[in-house]
Amino acid sequence: MNSTLLSVEDLHVEFRTYLGTVHAVNGAYLTVNAGECVGLVGETGCGKSTLGFSIVRLLDEAARIVEGKIIFKGEPILEKKDEELREIRRKDISLIFQDPTAALNPVYTIGDQIVEALILSREMTKSDAVEEAAGILASLGIPDPRKVMLQYPHELSGGMRQRVMIAVALSKKPSLLIADEPTSNLDVTVQAQILELLSDLRKNTNMSVLLITHDMGVVAQVCDKVGVMYAGQVIEFGTVREIFKNPLHPYTRGLLKVANLVGEKSRLEPISGAIPDLKDLPEGCLFYSRCPKLTPLCQEKRPTMLEARQDHYVACWNLDGDDRSMR
Repeated sequence: MNSTLLSVEDLHVEFRTYLGTVHAVNGAYLTVNAGECVGLVGETGCGKSTLGFSIVRLLDEAARIVEGKIIFKGEPILEKKDEELREIRRKDISLIFQDPTAALNPVYTIGDQIVEALILSREMTKSDAVEEAAGILASLGIPDPRKVMLQYPHELSGGMRQRVMIAVALSKKPSLLIADEPTSNLDVTVQAQILELLSDLRKNTNMSVLLITHDMGVVAQVCDKVGVMYAGQVIEFGTVREIFKNPLHPYTRGLLKVANLVGEKSRLEPISGAIPDLKDLPEGCLFYSRCPKLTPLCQEKRPTMLEARQDHYVACWNLDGDDRSMR
């Protein structure tokens, strides 16, 4: 359970656009152990999806990984040839995309898409793949899986399409599942069902999950660890229990304060300001323009991730008391 499956070290990713270079990921660090569910949380546009897709090098043509390391099962992903990387994507790493409607092929039936994934990843015969596909759909709580296999994506509800996406992803029995906002377009009831399903599957298969989300409540419900991302940098990382109980970064505190106010009669207090322009990043801390504890050092030098407490990492110059002394 404690062996490191995935490690991301000092990752930098840029997008070349006609308006300038967008620094989407800026020195990100992240680890996922075997059998672990790690949440990656932050505001829209902070680089969560870019980091996730960088792991399997499924980035836009305008994107470029500038520097850093991505180690999967002890091997450097960024040094892999295209053929080797396709083999990893085919057998070891699966993705659940945010929009199943866009991810599923509209001209093929559900059964054809799952069967194809099974044949490619596990080298099964077509008849065996059909039986396996029906079994996977049944295990995901889909009634009458044989009927669903004959349908097309547009004939299914949003929740059913998301389950089909999970079925395609799980067909290869991956070591790592990257789920990019898998419940963002679903109603609350279906969202709860999908999250419970992911939790059960992880426990039963020892599969690791990187869950990309903007919802701290989802992280609290299903994750073991959480990385808080801001302007392309993971600014705090640790166990869910530790970070929810004792957040050290002002941005993390702000996110948790907003999450705790949801459903209460108290007035919602958003984090003031906005994410800095990713085409023109400040030299200092990326959060300094919104930070209530701003100091001159914050504007002059960017903090790096350090272990403030055991297994609790943070990038901040303004840790108080014992937290500062342990850096």
